[in-house]
Amino acid sequence: LFWATCRTERLRPPNGFQATVFGMDLELTDDQRLFHETTVRFIESELPMTAVRALHDDPVGYDPTWLGRAAELGWFAMMVPEEDGGGSISGAGLLDAAIVAEELGRHMQPGPFLPMNVVANALAEYGSPEQRSEILPRIVGGELVAAWAALDAAGNWDEGRGVSATPVAEGYSLSGIRGTVQDAQSAGVILVASHVGRESAQFLVPTSSPGVTIAPLTTLDLSRRFADVIFDGVVVPASAVVGEIGDANALDRELDVALVLMCAETIGVIDWMFNTTVEYSKDRTAFGRPIGSFQSLKHIMADLGM
Repeated sequence: LFWATCRTERLRPPNGFQATVFGMDLELTDDQRLFHETTVRFIESELPMTAVRALHDDPVGYDPTWLGRAAELGWFAMMVPEEDGGGSISGAGLLDAAIVAEELGRHMQPGPFLPMNVVANALAEYGSPEQRSEILPRIVGGELVAAWAALDAAGNWDEGRGVSATPVAEGYSLSGIRGTVQDAQSAGVILVASHVGRESAQFLVPTSSPGVTIAPLTTLDLSRRFADVIFDGVVVPASAVVGEIGDANALDRELDVALVLMCAETIGVIDWMFNTTVEYSKDRTAFGRPIGSFQSLKHIMADLGM
C-alpha cells in the first residue's frame, strides 16, 4: 500500500513517515495521527456497527446527512487542490485518504467514500474550469454524490470500451453498459469511461439524463450498494467531456487511486478479523485451557501477525 501510494502520488513520503516493505510498520506524523483519531471517533459516534447493521436493507445504504458531516472532516477534499476548495493534512492527499479508508474497512462503513474521491481527484486533475468551479465544490462539500463507472457489464476493466460515444449535433450520444457501479443509486452524477471511435474518453453524466437506467445488484457485501448503469442514447453536451479524448492516462490514474483506497479498506477488514480471532482464541477454552495455547493455532496466528 505504501509503495503504491508513493508511486501514484509521484512524491516522497512525508517527514516522519516510515515504512517497511512487509508488515507495513508505518509512523504517522502528528497531524496524521490526530486526523486518524478524529476519524475513528467520528465513525464510532456516527455509524457504530449496530447502526451499520440497521442499514443493511436500506436501498441507499447510508444516511444522506452523513455525507455533509464527513465532508466537514475533509473526507472528499484530500485529493483536491486548495484553489479548488480542497486540501489535505499532510499534503499527500492519497496517503491521508488511505488512513480514512483503512478505518472505513475496519468498521465496515457504508457510503461513497471511494467513488467520490476518485471522481473528485479526476475533476481536479483533468476537469474543465467549469467542472472545477461548478461540480467539484459540491462533491468536496458532500452536497453531490458522484459515482465512478469504469468497469464492463461483468465487472472487468475494459478501458471504457463497453460504452460508445458518438458525436451528434448536441454533443455526444452514449450507449452501452457500465457494471458494478458503487452507489449509483444515490449518485447525482456519474463519471463514465467510454470510447469515441477507437479513443478512450470520459463524460460526466447526470443520473437524471433521459436514457440512463440504474439497475441495482444484489451483492454479498451488505454495507455496499452496487448497480449496473445502462446508457441508451444518452445525449450530453461537449462540455461533459472530462479531460482530453484519447488520454488513457486519466483512466490509469483513476484506477491507481481506486486500487490504493480499496487495498487500504481491505487491510482494515483483515486487521479486524485477525484481532478478533486472536481475542477469541484467548477466551475460548478446550481441554481446560485457551485454544490459542495450542501449537497448531498459535503458530498460524504468529505467522499472520508478522
